[in-house]
Amino acid sequence: MRRYLLSLIAVGLWPTLTFAQTSAQVVEYYHTDALGSVRAVTKVVNGQVQVVSRHDFKPFGEEVAPQTPPIDKRLFTGKERDAETGWDYFGARQCAGSRGRFTTVDPLQASATIQNPQSWNRYVYVSNNPLKFVDPNGMKGIVAGDVDDVRKWLREGVGAEAAGNVDVVWNKEEGRWEIAIVGTSVRAFRKLSESANKLADLVTSEKLMVVKATTDEVPREGGPGYAYDIGTRGDNRMPVVLLNKNRYGDWATFWNNSPKGLEHYDPRDPHEIAPMTMGLIIFHEFGHAWGNMNGRRTSRDETRQGALDWENAARRSAYPLYKAIRIIH
Repeated sequence: MRRYLLSLIAVGLWPTLTFAQTSAQVVEYYHTDALGSVRAVTKVVNGQVQVVSRHDFKPFGEEVAPQTPPIDKRLFTGKERDAETGWDYFGARQCAGSRGRFTTVDPLQASATIQNPQSWNRYVYVSNNPLKFVDPNGMKGIVAGDVDDVRKWLREGVGAEAAGNVDVVWNKEEGRWEIAIVGTSVRAFRKLSESANKLADLVTSEKLMVVKATTDEVPREGGPGYAYDIGTRGDNRMPVVLLNKNRYGDWATFWNNSPKGLEHYDPRDPHEIAPMTMGLIIFHEFGHAWGNMNGRRTSRDETRQGALDWENAARRSAYPLYKAIRIIH
């Protein structure tokens, strides 16, 4: 089964080329192990390979008999090491190898899952299994809450032809749920529907977001879905999409039947309007999150058109017989 995940697990495969700070240009070659940790640095002088340094690590990255670090300071799992503290920089936070823990709590509040008790420790590094796993950016978790619901809504939104190629899979190694394209290539998946093409952009992006099915965390002023921008939900370093199916029933009845709800569509359009479903809602919120991931802010109304574009892509994909599109946020 071929999977394309929202997270990019970058276990480095070097050599990486750097240059010594001398008058003569020197190319250093980094040799890494399965985790991406730099184990040796070499250079070529007069046609002969010379070892610049060797590096050995304890399980959580503390170096055994420390040597002069490489020029760009990459060591344990390819992360940059601070010379003063000895901590490794993971992007969202730093990890202290001597303690085997991150120095601050996980900034992604949705990362803890019932299925993985190790995730309840907000300082833990790779579920306490550093000999096998790596952490690409200091954060964990892609899908939280009711995975079955998220899977159902995704399949609704991409339409019948693409539905069988969308899944939410348990990554046993990483201890988290991840959205995946399965059973086909990304190129082929993109051609199945308009919203499948948009979902492929999201899944293959190096940027990260969280989708969380919840029962009580959606702001009251919204409907069943809500997208938090980066930095607006505690210390979240990526967009967080919340979805609450318990709030869907009464809201959908109002939206699909009342004049107030129908005002959001082009009144001149003679076509029938597809009913608002959770499949359309999840793509609407993805549109907000996608805009925020690319530098726009929902709070400034910079992601509204993107949300409408994603929702309408899902409308055309999931309900091809209903031609009316939404034009007002």
